[in-house]
Amino acid sequence: GIGKTMKKPYKKWLFPLLALVCLGILAFALIQIRIWSLGRDHRVSRDEALPAQAILILGAKVDSSGNMSPALLGRMEEGLTLYQLGKSQTILISGDGENQQRNEIAAMKSWLLEQGVPEEDILADDHGLNTYASLYRAKHVYQLEKLLVVTQDYHLGRALYLGQQLGLSCEGVGAPNSVLKAQLPQNLLRESLARVKAFLNAEVLPPDPAPLLAPGV
Repeated sequence: GIGKTMKKPYKKWLFPLLALVCLGILAFALIQIRIWSLGRDHRVSRDEALPAQAILILGAKVDSSGNMSPALLGRMEEGLTLYQLGKSQTILISGDGENQQRNEIAAMKSWLLEQGVPEEDILADDHGLNTYASLYRAKHVYQLEKLLVVTQDYHLGRALYLGQQLGLSCEGVGAPNSVLKAQLPQNLLRESLARVKAFLNAEVLPPDPAPLLAPGV
């Protein structure tokens, strides 16, 4: 009858659709596991961290008045501690220095200078607009090979994964997540999606290097 005829197309597409959804969930889970597993052995404490060519502090949000977010301040404090412990004589700050209203690099550099870090010990990359760009430029623009990466714990695995995929020797020290406790669930969700993008950039379809290299130092 008519009812049976209408049900057939529905049944025809139901199984392939469910299979596609299941494959997508499986691929998503495997990417999370891969990035976590490749990064976990390179996470270290302050004391365990080996000397590096530079301490790379990844940028984060700055408000329109130039005030650093709690997340960024946590990264800066951790990076400064590592510098004071003698883990490296150079601090590379990398973030968005192109946005004049919310200039991450200006805020980060000003804070380091206020803490007594000599300007000659600071490398400032205005064009580290995302994690991939920061690590790519650390290697190809600043000619660095051994880095000590500083960011929040939840973000550290992705940064270390990308560093390894780009041929860098990286260890990472996590700044506490506690400064982001209120926003932690949404940050974890966003991070899980960002890991998929990182995997695609690193292992499937790398971004065009020309725009990453063009700004120079």
